Amino acid sequence: MEIVAYIITLVLICGLVVFILFRMLKTIERTQNHHLRSEASKQLTPVRLRAYERMALFIERINPNSLLMRQNLADNVPAAALHRELLAQIRQEWEHNAAQQIYVSDESWNMVVNAKESIIELINSSAAEIQPNTVAMGLATLILNTYNNTKQKEETMLDKAIASIKKDIAAFC
Repeated sequence: MEIVAYIITLVLICGLVVFILFRMLKTIERTQNHHLRSEASKQLTPVRLRAYERMALFIERINPNSLLMRQNLADNVPAAALHRELLAQIRQEWEHNAAQQIYVSDESWNMVVNAKESIIELINSSAAEIQPNTVAMGLATLILNTYNNTKQKEETMLDKAIASIKKDIAAFC
């Protein structure tokens, strides 16, 4: 009987030791995981901020005012050439920044995509409205007038994309 009591006591003590060791190991594991997440966050934060900065820069660079300022609008340049060049610049900017979607929220990324598509649509619809023999300055004027008139009436997709980026950064920091 006495041996059974010792065995039961021994089993209870061993069980308690195993339980305590298990809890200690879980606590150590949680602490290490927290530390690893903290370190990863420290390294990822600057990368994510740069991605948001690049998206904001992309939005600024495809803004019609900025986009047209970088173009050659000489008198003899046909509107069709300007049309092609504007679309090529947007595509080039897009390809340069497309990888940033890894670091940007889905909402902001979709807003940036919508902003790009709205500018392409503006350029294409403006190009469709002009006469075939129009010079680049005529197309540029139409694009700017259409964009600025839209901007006066409502928030543009570019503005919405920038607002989404700012919201993400505010929540992130």
